[in-house]
Amino acid sequence: MFRNGVAVDTTTSASYTYTGLSCGVTYTLSVAAVDTAGNSSPRVGISPRTNACSGDTEAPSMPAGVQGNAIGPTAVALSWEPSSDDAGVTGYRIDRNGVTITNTTSASFTDRSIVAGTRYSYTVTAYDAAKNQSGTSSPVVVTTPAGDTQPPSVPANLQASATGASTVTLSWQPAIDDSGVAGYQVYRGTTPIGRTSSTNFSDTGLAAATAYTYTVSAYDAAGNTSAASSPANATTQPAPDTEAPAPTANLTATTLKGRKVGPSWSAATDNVGVASYAVFRDGARVATVPGGLDYTDSPSRGTHSTTSSRSTRRGTQVRRRASSRSECDAGAYSDTASRILGAPAGSASTIAGSAGDVRLVDRSSSAIGFVNSCLTSSTGFTIPSLNSRIPEPSWRPISGSRLAPNNTSTMTSTTTNSSGPRPSTRRP
Repeated sequence: MFRNGVAVDTTTSASYTYTGLSCGVTYTLSVAAVDTAGNSSPRVGISPRTNACSGDTEAPSMPAGVQGNAIGPTAVALSWEPSSDDAGVTGYRIDRNGVTITNTTSASFTDRSIVAGTRYSYTVTAYDAAKNQSGTSSPVVVTTPAGDTQPPSVPANLQASATGASTVTLSWQPAIDDSGVAGYQVYRGTTPIGRTSSTNFSDTGLAAATAYTYTVSAYDAAGNTSAASSPANATTQPAPDTEAPAPTANLTATTLKGRKVGPSWSAATDNVGVASYAVFRDGARVATVPGGLDYTDSPSRGTHSTTSSRSTRRGTQVRRRASSRSECDAGAYSDTASRILGAPAGSASTIAGSAGDVRLVDRSSSAIGFVNSCLTSSTGFTIPSLNSRIPEPSWRPISGSRLAPNNTSTMTSTTTNSSGPRPSTRRP
């Protein structure tokens, strides 16, 4: 058994009586269980107070000079002269409107559990350790002021602007109040999202390309709140587009009059939308087409409108140019050899001259090239096999041959080639 932390006795019983204590004194009493090996449990204690000594029957003097002052709409400060007692004053009991509200050991107290514009009556009573009580003081009456009941003016000219895909910035004119504006409450829709003492606010973490509505109200230190401002709307900016359109498809080219070429293509797709198409000639960008699916190209050289004939019997594509021999000699065509499509694999195909010059055409892809050749109307050449590349010196003339009318069909195509070395003008 322990008293004020000191072991005073042991017992095997489940109860114990402490003796020799003083009257009117608080003690800390605790107990711990001990086994035969001497192991002790943690202490469990209480702090009781002994009864007042039967010899103290004198009450403290009555508190005098009690004063009360309102220090705001919701607070009253009380003070008084300390009481005296033969054994010492233990504390003071404070009553408000006849009801005890607290006890204190000091000679002052501030009551903050009241409301503005209300009349209150306070009394104070002293007591000692023997519970002897003094007489009740004379009441002191205090009326709290009405306080600030006027709300601030409504914030005016609320402006909202999106400053990115996830942020809206707000600004407004200051409100006014008789006791001063303490701050502003900002609402997104009907949801309060923040308070600020300034006249601007940034709402962050928003969704892109989304419309939002805002209002603002002002409040003062007394908690008076103005009506909401007129709403302001803002739409966040779209999220950055980082996805490129799908490649264009079905690119074709058509020969037009006046040495022009008309490429066309199918519409591409994009997550946001295709704004324009860039047109390239020989790797160089030559135009931007906003929303269209075709373009007319007029290069200075190397692009011509032509008429194509296809040999249905041999399956070999040829192209006839209706211009004069002198134009062919002027170097309008590339000397790059072309692959020939349509001839049976491993077999030879014969292309004969006709009225005008004859050129071989590569139709293996959307890129179209030409063999450097300008044949007379009465000569031709032999294609050794499918997909052969035939330099000009290997062409062999076939004197007096002609293409039969029922072996050809006419179609129009684009002829786009690169400018290059001047073609040979040697006749085979």
